Amino acid sequence: MQYPLAQLAALCEAHPIQPKILFVPNMQAGYDLTTALAAAKIAWVNLHITTPQGLAEQEVGPQLHSQNWKHLPRDADLFFLEDLLAEALKADPDGYFARATTGPGLTRSFLRTLHAMRIAGIDPDHIQPTNSNKHRLLETLYQSYTARLETDRTYDNATLFREALRRQDKPPSEAICFAILDETPLGALAYQYLQKRTGNILYRIGRPDYGLPPPVQSAAARFPDAPFPETTSFPIGIGGHLLTRGLTPEDCATIHLKETLGTETEVHTILRDIQHRNLSLDTVEIVYTTDTPYLTLLRDTVERFELPATFAAGVPIH
Repeated sequence: MQYPLAQLAALCEAHPIQPKILFVPNMQAGYDLTTALAAAKIAWVNLHITTPQGLAEQEVGPQLHSQNWKHLPRDADLFFLEDLLAEALKADPDGYFARATTGPGLTRSFLRTLHAMRIAGIDPDHIQPTNSNKHRLLETLYQSYTARLETDRTYDNATLFREALRRQDKPPSEAICFAILDETPLGALAYQYLQKRTGNILYRIGRPDYGLPPPVQSAAARFPDAPFPETTSFPIGIGGHLLTRGLTPEDCATIHLKETLGTETEVHTILRDIQHRNLSLDTVEIVYTTDTPYLTLLRDTVERFELPATFAAGVPIH
């Protein structure tokens, strides 16, 4: 059994009826985990999968909508920020970006910066005055961006977390068990919200050591002292042991190393190995470093040889 799956199974076993909320980086990851639990015939009654922003939306979204606020549609700010950027550049013809070609690339760069600042809880007023043209443009854009959100009465994740923090006046309920995947990204506002919502009492689904420091805005770094569910009653696979108790000489009997030349040969080799062992593809986890080219090669190969297989994230249209 995979290590995170064993931890979830242990959590569900320890709290069979109690409501459980698991925070995940995205809903696809949550779907994969619950599907794996069901396939392993592990009961997960009252396990609710969501993201931090999903829970905040569930708790304060209705109040915001009742006040005629609506959630910012996907990429809507990319389009209006492009207009705001063009206006800002015209107003500063001698600025650092005056000769820059406006377009999706430059707009997305500024948008990523604004998103990062907003989720970190940094307001336009927090930007220190400076003689730098770049900083002045950023301050102008930020002020215009927040003003546009107010005018359109649209809220983004930063506004959502701020509102959830403001309305979170009840103490955390001990009747709910909280857990979070180590990989879940947590900006400052999301982290503050989870601290207040969970009472800083939650389980981590992950490992105590990854060999390298985890990203500073990951759940693993934000909650370093959070306990892990006890997994002693569940069998852990080799991959789970690799970064926990380490490998033993007995593990060598189940580890096979092969060297190939070329990505296509890699794919053919692993599929031949699976077929040789008479395994179903849907009972095997194939781990690859990047979607391109491995996902396409796997898709083409299983189609060519008519091998039944399910792709967790679906098949990309291209």
